[in-house]
Amino acid sequence: MPRTLPYIRAVGVLTLSACLVQHPLTAQGQAVLLPETWIGGSVDARAMTSDAADGAVVPIPYLRLGGRHDGWSPTIGLGWFRTDITADVFGRLEEIGNLRVRPYLVGVAYGVSRGRFRYEGSLVAGLAINHFGMSQTSEQALRERHLAVDADASNSFAVRPGVSVWYYVTPRFALRWHANYLITRPEVTIGSGTGVTRFRQQADVLTFGAGLAYRIRRAPARRPYKSAAP
Repeated sequence: MPRTLPYIRAVGVLTLSACLVQHPLTAQGQAVLLPETWIGGSVDARAMTSDAADGAVVPIPYLRLGGRHDGWSPTIGLGWFRTDITADVFGRLEEIGNLRVRPYLVGVAYGVSRGRFRYEGSLVAGLAINHFGMSQTSEQALRERHLAVDADASNSFAVRPGVSVWYYVTPRFALRWHANYLITRPEVTIGSGTGVTRFRQQADVLTFGAGLAYRIRRAPARRPYKSAAP
């Protein structure tokens, strides 16, 4: 099944970044200080911890708002993915469909800079919006049993700890390594009525990758406030 989500997200990242650079917010004729902005991308490998799900290697866009100050800060996480599911639902072990997981996560991060390196840890949690699409084999098996061709996956709670390491090659270019572990367990439903089958699918995924980031905006230094002359 085609994996188009990373490319859709890339368009959104580039559009948002262009808006931040070309159209800074203003208030009463004075520019509002925007955070330091980095854009980039990475190649991520995703390993599903369940034998019933398949992993993948995908390109991922990246957007970071914020500088190199040490301490706590709020953070968000997405990490959408899809995976093929194999299960014994119709009397034989086979690929029954495709599970799409779209987590929306918020939480906190802590960062420390040491020379050219920056080390970050984060913990985010929230809701995963899930969908399950049946394979043609599953649809045919339901028709043979005169059952409704219907399937879905419930939304589920998700939590994701993660770590990352930055290396600033120049003031504008940086290398980034990262790893995180998403935990979520949606319920998959196949069929309906008396022929319904439900099972809890482990959709935990370990993601690790590396990439390059480019600073497109550096927040200007704040100027001391001066009162107007009488």
